[in-house]
Amino acid sequence: MRFQKFADRDAARERFERELGLRLSGYTNIASAFLIKSLSELAPGGRLAYIMPPEFLNTGYGTAVKRRLIADSHLAAIVRLDCEKDVFPDAITSACVILYDSARRFSRLKLYSAKTLDALETLRESPPDAEIPYERLDPSAKWLPHFEKDPPAVGADAVPLSYYGRFIRGIATGANDFFAIKPSRAAELGLGESETAPCVAKSAQIRAPFFAASDLARLAERDERILLFNVIGQPSDAALDYIRQGESLGYDQRYITRNRRPWHRLERREPSPILLGVFSRGGYKVVRNETAALNLTCFHGFRPNAIGERYVDRLFLYLSSAVGRKIASLSARMYGDALSKFEPNDLNAALVPSPQMLEDLSPERAAEAMERIRQTGAPTEYAETRFARGMSKAP
Repeated sequence: MRFQKFADRDAARERFERELGLRLSGYTNIASAFLIKSLSELAPGGRLAYIMPPEFLNTGYGTAVKRRLIADSHLAAIVRLDCEKDVFPDAITSACVILYDSARRFSRLKLYSAKTLDALETLRESPPDAEIPYERLDPSAKWLPHFEKDPPAVGADAVPLSYYGRFIRGIATGANDFFAIKPSRAAELGLGESETAPCVAKSAQIRAPFFAASDLARLAERDERILLFNVIGQPSDAALDYIRQGESLGYDQRYITRNRRPWHRLERREPSPILLGVFSRGGYKVVRNETAALNLTCFHGFRPNAIGERYVDRLFLYLSSAVGRKIASLSARMYGDALSKFEPNDLNAALVPSPQMLEDLSPERAAEAMERIRQTGAPTEYAETRFARGMSKAP
């Protein structure tokens, strides 16, 4: 549970700051707060083994937690449980064990991955998967990539994705059953074209790397929920009738809708040329959106800035490439049963090719690679090689 959903969060945060000198982010999960509280109560010479989700190792709020863990060099090891379903079959998150020994100071942090429960008994007697010198432990950096046996080498002239624009979460309606409607339903209600907008309501509505006008038309022919009730100006009589229907069914009292004024007014968004799936198993879904469709929270949408407008296709190619997927996936948050989740800020901090690297792929070569993705789902070998060399190249 996140701190922001904790009933007494303000009082708790004030007490953390007053007694421990630590200001916790509202996004901090309760497990991390308990860990910090436990560290503060640990007796001199005491040891602590804490089972908790490893999400904090890759998040912004985790910076304060990691800084506290390594402050006095007492953090001995972190064990990632790759067998979490054997331990917690009903859990939807992954798990790790934090090993902390206040009687000793360490020069290196040892990282282990337990593939089976039996392996736990002798794990500390085996060589660790990685040993990170304390001087290389940056609390503001993501730590989960340290568990990778063969992490990709990234050149110093790569740039964060935010250099080209930003991924933002999809539209949170608060009541998809009300706002995402079928074309037949919109016609039945008599809603005008200015009161609906095309949208992608579910990840399953896109099954290919490109989403074209013809794909949107096919969804409309199947009468799927691909229209968003989105009144911008004064509602028509038909729209007012539909709003009253929603109120009679309690849609205006949902968690999100009751905090909007008016409750049926959605946040303003523009169509995003690149969509990236929020949840994934075995590799994320990245889509080149060639339509005017908006997206709900099943996808994050990339909004390019003035620089990024020039490189939209090449950024899509990079995110579709093997090296791009490997590097971007380092920013994902891992949950149980091999489920990964991307947050927009994590994606925006992911490293991508610099403009000089992207220019190395000519428009003609980029067009060839785009066509190859349409046909096979992967860029051309030429583009793959260019991205792999560029991302590992020193400045």
